[in-house]
Amino acid sequence: MTNELIAKRYIKALLKDSNRDDVLSYIKSLNSVALLFLNSKFNEIISSPFIDKSEKIDILVSSIADTKIINLIKLLGEHNRFELIPELNNGLKLELNIIDNSFNGIIHTDTKLNNKELNTLEKQFGSKFNITLKLTQEITQNNLIKVDIESLGLEVGFSTERLKSQIKDSILKAI
Repeated sequence: MTNELIAKRYIKALLKDSNRDDVLSYIKSLNSVALLFLNSKFNEIISSPFIDKSEKIDILVSSIADTKIINLIKLLGEHNRFELIPELNNGLKLELNIIDNSFNGIIHTDTKLNNKELNTLEKQFGSKFNITLKLTQEITQNNLIKVDIESLGLEVGFSTERLKSQIKDSILKAI
């Protein structure tokens, strides 16, 4: 079973009887711990068989006040699954997006869009999918415009050359 599937089970259990404020609290608690996993020396400590599980748990829960998250980390320790913490944190952020119906996306273009154009695209895509959308722009070298909303599994793209060709064809047919 992949880490993502295992993490989803923990998230589902954690979210049971939880409200939006609880989810925010969980994210805040796990975020500080998840950031530690970006450090290779920290990963060596957590994965070391020479350090007792209880010591690892103490390290991880030392800055956490939320009892549900403390219990979650203890449970992860019992099953040697500390590496799931970053995945759990990301999954909880996605759940918060779903609760808020607010998502982030990336628009890939070959030219920089101004704020007005970006806002228009956010509103158009947001209304099309009945969500609140915040887009960030990434400049690419190809003639493709692509909107990627990963948390929804949505990718929409089209070629600017093909669009120009279709516009020319429409104009010629109109004449």
